Amino acid sequence: MKATEVLKQVKNILGVELSDIQLAELKLENGTVLEAEVFETGKEVFIKTEDEKVALPVGEYELEDNRILVVEEEGMIKEIKAQEEKEDEEKEEDKEEMRYVTREEFRKEMDELKDMVEKMMKPKDKEEMSSDLQEQVSLAVTEVLESETKEKEDLKKELSKPAAEPLKHSPEQEKSSKGFQFAKNRRMSTLDRVMEQIINK
Repeated sequence: MKATEVLKQVKNILGVELSDIQLAELKLENGTVLEAEVFETGKEVFIKTEDEKVALPVGEYELEDNRILVVEEEGMIKEIKAQEEKEDEEKEEDKEEMRYVTREEFRKEMDELKDMVEKMMKPKDKEEMSSDLQEQVSLAVTEVLESETKEKEDLKKELSKPAAEPLKHSPEQEKSSKGFQFAKNRRMSTLDRVMEQIINK
């Protein structure tokens, strides 16, 4: 027996008819059916399925009528609000994010920054900084030039080496046969002939 059948039997025994209890239904944008006694703040809300009711998880849900159902505690409605407010807020944020700086605004900001830097620096500091800058630039240039000359020298050394060692001619050497013979005066058997062939090659 299923839970729904047991529930029907209990209701029949108690004399409560199923038609007496009617729950309000609303559909989400994706087609899911929600049930509640009344869709108001603080009321319980469930997802309607064939077998049982499931408490609606925490989150924001868009209804078919473009309202938003907010659930902060599982199965409890916090509020139902219109979607237009949310869209207006998103549009305002998008406008602020999408706005580009004009050339005049950029120039004005850059001039202000330059003025602030100049006010912070004293004339002596400017002279010291300019001499320090010149020294750093000259050091950087000499380092770059030295590294370039070193790379050129290394490249010349590499290119001056032969690509590969020259090949030497090494003709095959003739084999010297020592001519071992087993039992010179004896008549040669098959084994003797085989051994002579092996040794003399």
